[in-house]
Amino acid sequence: MVDFARRKFLKTLTAISAGSLVGRAEAPEPLVDMHQHMHYEGRTDDQLLAHQAANHVTQTVLLPGEGWMLTVVGDNASCAAFEARYPQSFRRFACSDPAESRTVDLLTGNIHRGAIGIGELKFHVAVDSPEMHRVYKLAEELRVPVLMHFEYETYNTGLERFARILKAYPKVNLIGHAQTWWGNISSELNHLDLYPRGRICTVTSRPIPA
Repeated sequence: MVDFARRKFLKTLTAISAGSLVGRAEAPEPLVDMHQHMHYEGRTDDQLLAHQAANHVTQTVLLPGEGWMLTVVGDNASCAAFEARYPQSFRRFACSDPAESRTVDLLTGNIHRGAIGIGELKFHVAVDSPEMHRVYKLAEELRVPVLMHFEYETYNTGLERFARILKAYPKVNLIGHAQTWWGNISSELNHLDLYPRGRICTVTSRPIPA
């Protein structure tokens, strides 16, 4: 139903996958990890490298945090420094709390310095709030994707109105993630069950195209 135009973005990622992680032979096909964090719950840099190598990841996109997220993940600066150490294996997005007045400047500066997207945005805002419109307009101007964490009544609220955002910004690649996003794959959505369980139940009157 929604086309996020992923192909061009993923093509860019695989094109920069010229090398592999340190100490590992080149994989027959590139494997891109689109969602990884620095210092996740205290994880060290060496542990991150070992984790990616064990899972045969050739290219990793680091998603920084800002504001309250810094209690769990690393910030823009730590992701930029890590990318500089391993430029063949790691790229990064840029993050800022949309409610802060400095957000446009912070995101713009990081993207001009090499960040290839915006996210992960995990903040207490509505998808159609003025603060988020600033982010969408910036992404449209700079031609970068936006990765959003959807969680019912908590982060990026108002998913039922998100279709209006897609219509308003058809050129912006919007990447959905997290509990409420995955839960809406099923026709039997339970908002109180943060992570969906069991089989996905779909109701359709016509075949789903391949």
